[in-house]
Amino acid sequence: MESKSPSKSHEAQSITPEQKKQILKIEKLKINFQDKLSLVLLILGKKQATDIGYGFMAYPTSDKAQIEIEKGKTALQPTIDLCNESSMVFESETVFEEIQERKFIGGFKVLIAKSVEILNEFREAEKKSDNFKIGKLYGYPETAITWFNNKSKQELMELPKIIEAERVLDKEDLRGFLEFRLSPNHWKEELEFVRGNKELVKIYSPNLYAEIVTMH
Repeated sequence: MESKSPSKSHEAQSITPEQKKQILKIEKLKINFQDKLSLVLLILGKKQATDIGYGFMAYPTSDKAQIEIEKGKTALQPTIDLCNESSMVFESETVFEEIQERKFIGGFKVLIAKSVEILNEFREAEKKSDNFKIGKLYGYPETAITWFNNKSKQELMELPKIIEAERVLDKEDLRGFLEFRLSPNHWKEELEFVRGNKELVKIYSPNLYAEIVTMH
């Protein structure tokens, strides 16, 4: 996906009445603001795919895990309805797994894409564990994806925060619009990317913008 200068990306952006209608419906969904943000950015062409999940925690019994799965199906049905009413395509997935004795994972997920072809691309990338491809479909900057993929989970947990970046995130109300880990060597460019997304949301989804900045 070709990246544009974030600071100018909103200038040439134009959306259709149908996209405006979809964004208004997204703003009213009873899901968290991060998921709303992903959906709005998908509508605006800043992403090719995203996923919305419910649950995925450890539960003490299989019955409780199954209850959470059913709750997830109910909670995400309006999102599925929105996909059915629009040009977006989706696949839903139920996850149930016993991870250890008396510990069960239960969750429900909806993968949403701009087209059937992109949905198939995503599934193929999943099979190959191609996290770079998945990150690109999710609309993340290449520098952040490359850096993240070269780190182990342990390394990522132990890395200190980028202090200067943390200050900028708070000062400019960017934290709620950040969907990926900033890389130590390219965080300034990556923050420009986040600023661009923030500006697009401010223009085309003012209700979501207000929700995000109020939360942070």
